[in-house]
Amino acid sequence: MKRGRWVLAGGATAALLAATAVPALANTQKNVTLVVAEWTNPPAIKVTQLIDQKFEKLHPGVTIDLQYAPTAQGAWHTLFNTLLQSKRVDVLAQFAPGNFVPPSYMNESLNALQTLESTHQLMDLKHFPFMKYFIPGIQAGAAGINGGIYGAEMARYGNTGVFYNKTMFAKYHLSVPKTWNQFIHVCAVLQKHNITPLYVAGQSNMEGMVFNAIMNAQFPRANTTKLEYQLDNAFWHKKTSWNSPVWKKIMTRYQQASKYFEPNWSGVAQLNAPGQWAASSSAAMLVDGSWDGWTVKTANPKLNFGWFPIPGSNKVKNNKLFVANDLTWVIPTWAPQVNLAIQYLAFFSQPANYRLWENYVGSLPTERVSSNLPWMTTENQFVRQGRTQTGMSIAMPKNPPPLANFTGDESQLSPVGQYSVAELQKLATQQFQAAAIPSGS
Repeated sequence: MKRGRWVLAGGATAALLAATAVPALANTQKNVTLVVAEWTNPPAIKVTQLIDQKFEKLHPGVTIDLQYAPTAQGAWHTLFNTLLQSKRVDVLAQFAPGNFVPPSYMNESLNALQTLESTHQLMDLKHFPFMKYFIPGIQAGAAGINGGIYGAEMARYGNTGVFYNKTMFAKYHLSVPKTWNQFIHVCAVLQKHNITPLYVAGQSNMEGMVFNAIMNAQFPRANTTKLEYQLDNAFWHKKTSWNSPVWKKIMTRYQQASKYFEPNWSGVAQLNAPGQWAASSSAAMLVDGSWDGWTVKTANPKLNFGWFPIPGSNKVKNNKLFVANDLTWVIPTWAPQVNLAIQYLAFFSQPANYRLWENYVGSLPTERVSSNLPWMTTENQFVRQGRTQTGMSIAMPKNPPPLANFTGDESQLSPVGQYSVAELQKLATQQFQAAAIPSGS
């Protein structure tokens, strides 16, 4: 459950930045191919193909080559690297990075995408007219830094939550919990009636969602990026550690929730979990992000289900909808068909096309449209109330020892693992402090 962090470029090439208007295309172009790439998400692929067909119809002679691969088993990573190395891609999907820049003292190495950005190879989209369609602030928060915006986020989802069987909840007179104690009460009632409360894909580390839900609720903040800077500085300079009481509270609550997991949870793979949960009536809740709504719906069209964020605090105001940034279109400055890529992104962003996109993917919208998919009722309530926030994480040193990241040590906790909460706190602190040596120290 580790969120990646990007370093974003401060600008793009002067020639590209000089033209902020969407470039005009001739009505007819002969044998022009636009290469678009995204990871495999069946609803997203389907609607992208529909939008592509509309674009091709408007521009005779233009062919869109949509390339995609699943994120599982490194397939998308391989396709991504191949396209970058060959420089044969025009519009590329990425997970929105947020606008956190690792402090220089961490001396972090850059991955391929970070290298592109840090060498000014991604276009700054801020001043293009189509950006007006998006909800103010979302794009800057997803892919902005130093005043520029280097991607157009099309999808974001509720994170650290559960799908739940509404029929089961109604049978046992349960409602969506608003506090941690209420959540545990729901689990206890279900277990009392021989219903598995939580189906968890432990083989894919989905138990981390429970931990992260608790963690995020313990750190109320107005700005996640500012909080991360503060925490990272404190951790890396040994002003705080995993031994502090707040981390004991978080892991203890996680341990409390883990008692309600599917008995064989550590062997369940996320690739199959949503479909397995939907097709079975043995578990009331599935730990997952809301991005799997269509997967659940497809696996069991008759299932009456919803989704809600796990409330990690007993203070309602601290329990927010923690959002996972998702598919974001970026345009490399060296794209073979860069002007066509800009035109494509402008077309994709048009409200009618974005509404079509939203009806298929079921994400939290980044434009001013509403999604009425039945499993999004609670999410929409959080959005209307302004109770959304991106999740937080602690920056890790390079090649950290196995227990250094306390936020990822859940599987090491007894009874599945061999350590108590106190033992994990002590070992994680020792390993982190031994590895996290600020550059220049």
